[in-house]
Amino acid sequence: SIKVQTYTPETLCTDSPLADDILAGSLWAGTTMRDLYRKSMLPLEWHRPLKERAESRGLVFFSTPFSVSDVECLESLDVVRYKIASLEAVDLPLLQRVAETHKPVYLSTGGCSFSEIKRSVRHLVRHGCKDLTILACTLEYPARPEDNRIAYLFKLFDALRFECRGNARIC
Repeated sequence: SIKVQTYTPETLCTDSPLADDILAGSLWAGTTMRDLYRKSMLPLEWHRPLKERAESRGLVFFSTPFSVSDVECLESLDVVRYKIASLEAVDLPLLQRVAETHKPVYLSTGGCSFSEIKRSVRHLVRHGCKDLTILACTLEYPARPEDNRIAYLFKLFDALRFECRGNARIC
């Protein structure tokens, strides 16, 4: 597989001096968040040629969208699956649109509380997701052994499995 991120600076962040303060003291000090994302984004016009090249080599091309409009762009390319970034897992309109495609979803959970994970899984299933992989990630490094997200996710999954009724798993 090849997995990319699909976004535009305008759909990813606001044009706000407060957001730009995050960059102070970093390698990117003196630039704006939007300029940083503009420099680092994969141009939307590159998606189709990359997908075609990946598929010509037997690879699956999929993406992490950051907005509903990003999903529409990916749907025009007929991607076969989606990945949701953990910080976007609380974006219910995004989850709903992805679920409505009825395509497999990888859901990252590192930036989510357990109640957010539960709400996100339920929302995806309610709106048509039948093939869900929950990724047990962390945003905290080094991860502490006592923060065993996988054990909790298995308990959560047991509680939700009757709601899922589809092909769901925890990785």
